[in-house]
Amino acid sequence: MKSKFLLKLEILWYTLDGDNMNNKGSTLIEVIVVMVIIGIITVMAFPSITKLQTQNSNKTYLEYEKVLETGAKLYVDKYNRDLWGLNEGGCKGIPVQNLLNEKLIKDFVGKKNEVVDKGQTFVNVTKNNSTKKVSYQVYLVIKKGSKTVYKPSSSVSRCPA
Repeated sequence: MKSKFLLKLEILWYTLDGDNMNNKGSTLIEVIVVMVIIGIITVMAFPSITKLQTQNSNKTYLEYEKVLETGAKLYVDKYNRDLWGLNEGGCKGIPVQNLLNEKLIKDFVGKKNEVVDKGQTFVNVTKNNSTKKVSYQVYLVIKKGSKTVYKPSSSVSRCPA
């Protein structure tokens, strides 16, 4: 003889089991619940996806800044005497167009018609008089049409060319 608990459990099992019903598909309520759950997951995931895309774009710009710095180093090696003259140091601004003309760098190829603003992009080269150490500061501006899509957060004043 079965206990009351086992009988109740068995009745519950048969009620929940789909074999005793003639279901041929999902009810409208079930479909709506699934769609709501998918919508909630999408809303939760969207900001993360957008953030990843932005970080990926910024990495592209940061890598191009490294290219500009490397091109500026090559430019300084080539024109060291012309840049500094008889002075032992100072600050000189190298426009990105000079680096392109000398074929020291390739032009930026961005997504969705993004281009380097050649009028505003430059590399400042500073040579310390006493230590003879040279430092480089890149200022990169990327535009899409007339809209600026990337520029450094800190403003940099351009050294004389």
